Order: sequence, then C-alpha cells, then structure tokens
Amino acid sequence: MDARTRVRMAAVGVALSLALAHAGPLVGVAFAETIATSSDGVAAVAAVDATASLEASPTKVAVAVDTTPAVDAVPGDTPTQTPGVVSPEAPVPFTRDPAQAPTKGAITPMIVSGQYGYLWTPWHLQERSYWCGPATCQIVTHYFGRLVSQSTFASFMGTTTNGTAFYRVADALRNYSGRPYYYYGGLGAGTVTTKVSDSISGHAMPLVADVNVVPGIWNQYRFSHSGHILPVEGYDWRYGNIRVCDPYNEATYRMGGGSTGGHVTHTLNALLNGVGTHPQRAVVAAP
Repeated sequence: MDARTRVRMAAVGVALSLALAHAGPLVGVAFAETIATSSDGVAAVAAVDATASLEASPTKVAVAVDTTPAVDAVPGDTPTQTPGVVSPEAPVPFTRDPAQAPTKGAITPMIVSGQYGYLWTPWHLQERSYWCGPATCQIVTHYFGRLVSQSTFASFMGTTTNGTAFYRVADALRNYSGRPYYYYGGLGAGTVTTKVSDSISGHAMPLVADVNVVPGIWNQYRFSHSGHILPVEGYDWRYGNIRVCDPYNEATYRMGGGSTGGHVTHTLNALLNGVGTHPQRAVVAAP
C-alpha cells in the first residue's frame, strides 16, 4: 500500500470517529454486557463502550460469587459452609431481611393476640452435630440484635462432644443478650405450657427447651435424639401448636434424616412429650 492510500484511509477513520462521537445516545452510549465465569469461580462483567477503539480491552468489574460447596457433614465434623458470624465484641444487626431486623428495645415482628403469639427468630444451622446449644443461643441472641459466633457460645458453656449442660444456656443468654433468662427444671405439662405463652407474649422472649425427640411425634424427624436443645418462637393454642426455629437439620448429619431445620410447626403435645420424657424436664425462659 503506497503512502497516498494510507493517508486517505487515515482520513476516513478520523471522519468515522467524529461521526460516532456526535451520533448521540443511540450510538455514543451503547454498551454490550457479557458475562463470563473464570476457572476460579469469579464472574467477570465486561462492559464494552461502542465509542471506544474496537481493539481496546473491555473494562471488567470483578463480582464475587459464592462457590462454597453445600454442607455435607457427618457427626462431629464442621460443615463446610459456615453461617456468617462475628466476635461478640463486634455485634451486627440481623440484615437478611431489613424489614425484619430486630433492634434492642423494639423487637419486631411480633404477633400476639390472646390465644396465640409469634416471634420471628433468624435461623442458623448448627455448625457441628453436637452444637444445638450454641446454635440455639446464637439464634436467640441474634433475635435481640446481636450476632455472636457459635464457637464463642460453645467455649462459654463448656460444650463437648457429649453436648451442652442445659442450665448453662440460661447463663449464656443472660450474658450475651442482656435478657433475664432462667433455668426451670422438674416441670409438669401445665407449667411448660404457661412458660411458653408467658415468655413469648408476656416478655417477647423466645423460650428454649431441651427435649427428647421421638420420630412420629416430632415432624420430619426420622431418628430418635435423647437430648436436643432448640428455641420455641411461637404458639397457637387454638390449634394446639407451637413453632420452633430448629438449628438441627437431621438430613445434614444423618443419612436418611429428615428436613428438620428452620421454622417448623409441631404440636404442643410434641413439646410436652419432649420435655416430659427428658430427665431434666426443663426449659430456659423469662422469669
């Protein structure tokens, strides 16, 4: 190609660039977005400016993608996926749903009307098969606006592979939530029922129970559990039901186990049976 031809092509290129620059929003601000996933699981969002040089590299904004594998633990192991937790020295509010974020002195949402009462506690999966006590404390404390790690509670209560001494749950909740939680043992069915409604409706405090789980009585459970600590967050005496925020998902830790974790409705009879057939017959509740 001779020099004259090269000069002519350069002139055409300049004219084309000027035309694009004045073409307005229909051309000048046209963007194309492409999404590509790299081998390490980080998504790159590439924004290509149509007014830029065709040979220019696209601008990339790295967007983190959670590539943590699903929980697949066995008893005694720590699940691969751990709920986000911070130290008790740096509490943070529950932000999964800002409309439901509880704050100290203004616990929401709460529904109380005579024969029924409901609180909504933030669910956390227990991080080890024997950490139902620490996970329950995390759930209840988080409801009051403070997120504390399960490992902190396990250390505070002296949790071992044999579980957690139930009376220590009351100590932990008083210490980390600032609420007047107390241990009540040797209870009959009538007292347990009263404690449920009084704690939830009278004090806006979830009750904690240590129960003997029997399949067929407790929904979704496929195996027996001689001792399981869990929070009770609601009741409805019109239908004879209670609702728990169960930190233990049986399917996570037992092959063939049921989907037991989260907000689950059980009969009042399940709770009374669970507490009544446990050696302590105890709850941790408001005074």
